[in-house]
Amino acid sequence: MKTIYLLTFIVFMKTQKYIGKIGVKAEYDRLRITTVFSPGNEINFARLHYESALYKGPVNIADAKKEHEELVEVLTSNGVAVFDLRQGLRGLGASELRKILHQTLTYVPVSSNYFIRNNSLSSRVRNKEVGNRSVEILCEDELVDLILLQPEILLKTGDGRNSQEVPEYKITPLSNIIFARDQSIVTDHGIVLGKMRTHQRNDEVELIKIILESTGHPLLYRIQGDNKAGFLEGGDYIPCGSFAMIGCGLRSDMHGIQQLFWNNEDKKIFSFDEIVVINYERHQTMVDMHLDTWLNILNPRTAVVLDDLLESNKIEINVWTREGNVYSQDQNAKFKNLKEYLITKGIKEFIKISRDEQKEFATNFLAINQSRILCIKNPALDKVIAQIKAHGVDCIQVNMPNLTNMYGATHCLTNALYRGNEPVDLLDDAPLPEWP
Repeated sequence: MKTIYLLTFIVFMKTQKYIGKIGVKAEYDRLRITTVFSPGNEINFARLHYESALYKGPVNIADAKKEHEELVEVLTSNGVAVFDLRQGLRGLGASELRKILHQTLTYVPVSSNYFIRNNSLSSRVRNKEVGNRSVEILCEDELVDLILLQPEILLKTGDGRNSQEVPEYKITPLSNIIFARDQSIVTDHGIVLGKMRTHQRNDEVELIKIILESTGHPLLYRIQGDNKAGFLEGGDYIPCGSFAMIGCGLRSDMHGIQQLFWNNEDKKIFSFDEIVVINYERHQTMVDMHLDTWLNILNPRTAVVLDDLLESNKIEINVWTREGNVYSQDQNAKFKNLKEYLITKGIKEFIKISRDEQKEFATNFLAINQSRILCIKNPALDKVIAQIKAHGVDCIQVNMPNLTNMYGATHCLTNALYRGNEPVDLLDDAPLPEWP
């Protein structure tokens, strides 16, 4: 089943008919197509010092892979086509992958305490030739692994008898690229590439861009900025039908968010009647890194939200309204808190979670549709799950202690490319299967 979905999806990704259906109007609409990025060797080194890799705790890579496979199986079993971006990268073919690797692989002659530095032109040319020959024999899987490790080889001058250089190896693995949600947002019109806030994740967006462009996906815009301003990450974006929410906090900033508004007339990034920017910059902790770490929408009436922030006066609500294709901030829209704003949008039921429940990813669930979500299995969330079920929503619980130790759950690990009532050609429109 999983293989059939993947192969069929790759074929349909290249058809204009499919491309026309990219877009997400509401986070709770029927999920049809999502991306993931399956884990590999890029995790190996990051888990040796998990905190500096932006992880929450230790990770067993073998178990993490099994957990991710189970996630994909549950999605496909629920009628969702899953596109693994890792396989999309592999699908570029060896020739294209070698070009990408040559862009990231560097050979650096360096000074040595023991040998005389040799940075002559002939030495640099020879290093390049040796590198080319080495890369030429690699297969697709090996090339993908090396691209994700981003190796740098520091070459010290050797003794001239045993070797002309002595290598030291440095890598900068893309160990968080597994969180496919964050590198882009998918609006009602298509895909916008973001810009990552942390040094550890800087290079992810360019690689995702290469994969998506190779499959014919239209990219509406790419956030611009330097290392100080101009950031947007997908975990801060939640579309809700007639309006959308964007979080401004630890990872996304106003310079990045405003680019969406400034460029909408030309790029037609989205057409929501209203977009609310939820500024929670005063909550600068990893546990609040994205909007979806403390807020999510079950259906047009119900939100799951951190109790501490629902009525907090530390949250700023800024509303942008659309006239034609132009968005401007509504200076007359004043709200005391997030709850007051959401009520005006018809969201009047709130499942409030505690800080302890938030830390166990209570809001980081993925909606299959308005009556079914995919969330993590954790006894600490039993109370929240019971409340969600009381609202008529079925909860499929998956066990993923290693993946959550990487600081994300089912919402972070996926990125919906298309949600809607109209089925795409590669999927039938059969009712969702019963789930135990």
